[in-house]
Formats: sequence, C-alpha cells, structure tokens
Amino acid sequence: MAAVRVLISQGSRNILLDWEEDDPSRLSQEDWKKSSTLWPQKWIDNPSDPPERPRVFLCLDEESLAQGYDHDDLLARLINEAGPHMWGAEIYVLLHNETALINPIAEPLQIPRPAPQEMFKLLLEKGVADVLHWPSYAPNIGVAAQRSAHRMAQIMIPDPGKSWKCYLHTPHLGPQQGALLEPFPIRTFDELVNENCLIVLPENRDPDQYMKLLNNLHRINFPGAVMIGVIEQMGQLPLDVREFCRKHDYELVWFHGLVELYYFLLNLDRASKTNSQTDVVRTSVREQTFKSHRPKLLVTHSYSPDAEDDCVAAARDSWELTRELEDAAEVIIVPAVHVFRLADVMDNLQEVFAWVHIGHGREDGLRQSSDDLYKSAETWLSAFGGSSLPLVVFSSCKSAPVAELFAAAGTGVAIGFIDNLGQDQAAALTKRLVKTALIWAGSKDRILTEFSKRRKLITGTRPVAYWSR
Repeated sequence: MAAVRVLISQGSRNILLDWEEDDPSRLSQEDWKKSSTLWPQKWIDNPSDPPERPRVFLCLDEESLAQGYDHDDLLARLINEAGPHMWGAEIYVLLHNETALINPIAEPLQIPRPAPQEMFKLLLEKGVADVLHWPSYAPNIGVAAQRSAHRMAQIMIPDPGKSWKCYLHTPHLGPQQGALLEPFPIRTFDELVNENCLIVLPENRDPDQYMKLLNNLHRINFPGAVMIGVIEQMGQLPLDVREFCRKHDYELVWFHGLVELYYFLLNLDRASKTNSQTDVVRTSVREQTFKSHRPKLLVTHSYSPDAEDDCVAAARDSWELTRELEDAAEVIIVPAVHVFRLADVMDNLQEVFAWVHIGHGREDGLRQSSDDLYKSAETWLSAFGGSSLPLVVFSSCKSAPVAELFAAAGTGVAIGFIDNLGQDQAAALTKRLVKTALIWAGSKDRILTEFSKRRKLITGTRPVAYWSR
C-alpha cells in the first residue's frame, strides 16, 4: 500500500511533527489539527523572536515508488489538507531515492502503473513548491528548502516568453531518464529553433570538459535565454563554473538529481508560456533601491492553546486569503497576536492596505494571545500609530464597537459584528472585501458597495460597516 510520511519542519533540522499516512479515506485529522497550532504556539513561546512559518514535507514511500507510485488519491488529499491547516505554508515532496521513481520495478503481470509525469503534473497543479531529491544520508531538509528557494527564484529572470529546452552535457541518458525529462532534452544546440536553453552539467564529470563547453558558449548564436545548471549532490558548486557564470552574467542553478531538474523545467516552461502572449517581462530584484510595490495585507489571530478548533478555522481562513490574492499582495500573518507585538509589527510594516483580525471578542474589546486578556478598542488602536488603513475586518463576536472606534479614528471602512459569530462564517465576505480593496486601491465607495452586495453571505449574525467621513 502506498504510504506518505508527513514532516512539519521549522528551520534547518527542527522537526515539529512527524507521522505517516497510508489511507486516503482516513487521514489523521488529529495530527493535522495539531499541526495548525504549532506555529502560533511558537509565537507565544518566543515573544521576542517571531518564528518563521513551518514547512510541510511529504516524503514518498520508497517501496511504493519502486512499484510505480499511485498518486491519484492519497497524495492529492494530503496536499489539500496541508494548505488550509498550515496557514498556507510551502509544501514540498521529498524523495530519498529518485531511482525508484525513474526505474520502477517491473511487475510479473505487467500491471499498468501511473507514469511519473502524471504525478508531477498533479504537483504542479496543486501548487507544490518543489520536488526534492535529498538523500537519507543528508537529512537536513531545511537546507534543501533553502536551495530550492534560490533555484525557484531564477524563474523570475527576464525571458522572451519562449518555451524551454534542456541540454545535458553527458554522453547519453538511459531510456527511463530520457522518458522522465521529455519533452525537454535536446542532443545538440542546433535543435533549438525559437526556445530558451538550460545547459546542465552532470556530476562526476571532468571539470575540464565543463569549462571547454562553457568557454565555447559565446560562439553559439542562441535564439533565446540561456541558463546554466549543475547536478551535484555533495560539496559545493564548482568554483570555476561559479566564476564563469558571475563573469558572463549567466544564472546558475543547482540540482540534487533529475527529479529536481524536471520539476524546475516544468515550472520554468509554465512561467515562460504564461508570459508568451504579453509584453510583460518579470525580473528578480538583486539590489533593492525602492520599497516593494506590493500592498500589504495583515492577518492576525488571537491563538489560545485551549481553542484548537478556533486555530484550525483561522489557519484555513488565512490560507484562503493567501490563495485568493496569489502574487498581488504581500500577506503578513501573525498567528498569535499580542497588542505590544502588533505595535512592533506595524513599526516594521508602516502601511497596510487591509487588516483582518480573527479571534474572540466581546463588548469591552478583543482577546489577545499569551494571557487571553481582552483589550479595549483604544488599546488595539494605539498599535497603529499614524498608519493609514483603508480596510479592517474584525472577524470576532460583538466587534461592532471596535470597528466603530477604528472608523472614527480615520479607517476607511471598518467591519464588525453586532452578535456572536460562528467559526467559518466571515471568510466568504472577508475575502471579497479584501480583494475589492486591493483591486480598487482602497476605495471606500467600492468597498461599501461590495459589502452591501455580499453581507447576506453571513447568516445568524449581523455584520455592520462603519466608515470615516
């Protein structure tokens, strides 16, 4: 039976939670619920040092891979479970042995098995951050994720919107290896017609041969962009290759194996095709001179260790907002908010276009994390100093007085609730209001119009909008 080991990791080697899933119809809901609380609990435990968001690693069972991994149900369900429970954390698929995937064991009865490409297609559609080949003798998965982030950042380099091909500087690929990489491999640069090219130098080859190839690149009239890749599992990238790429301004990427190379090519090609019908050219920021142009959305939750279900709901709401906005905004999440910490957060952010708060409320204020005290609306307001705030949504019971005070202090539109508010009730309205604020640059009239249209999405309680004159 197919099995997947789930690792919730923070930093380089800190494994917060570890369990195994093997039945798509009976996922471990207790483990997933517990995973929602890991990040906010870290905020409470380390009040002076905000912790980074954990990552999710889905480690594929090697025996199942060797038989030809049947991914259709279990893997898809795990990815669907991870996003909303983990506050939109990055999800990685980890293979300790890529050979098992590339060269599956032949069944005596030749039972058809899913092609590896189908699994990669699923992962791409589900938004998996990367597929990692990280050998069991080098278990530092945090480093693997950091290298992945550097690699995936190169997808943002300028390119002319052409598709990508891959030239591997190696005598030949085995039939299974070649089949995995289809349709990207080329044997000679002459095969390039109107494509970009990723030139990959395999490990354990003569460095002199590397440099002979690289030094001849300037003689070749490439029809598109060129990138250099190296497959290397141990040690560091070759110094002469790094120096060559720096000198000639080639992007350099590092792979641990063919599965990392293939998933990178899929992402690279998709990004290129996305821009193929436009004149938009994306680029990576190397030396930042200007502040980020992306508007900031602040999401806070008043986590309490005694309210696990509330935390699961807040994680899901935060994930929905993140997914809805995609790359249009920078989403900052504080999963265990304290008034003093909120003031520090705002000192760093300066400006946000919207604040969404999720947590318990009552007539005299909103509850904060750490001590579970209810703080007055005036106290929460003091955390914002002189910031502008086009929209605030208090997804809290009896939060109307807090919203009214924020509007009186100059918030564009402040949304609160007159009565008690059940879990999951406000998410549908909130994400539409936030999206409207983003699209229309915080326009008060547009936000209020959207509120009037959508407030019936809330049943059993009354949302109310206040606005500054």
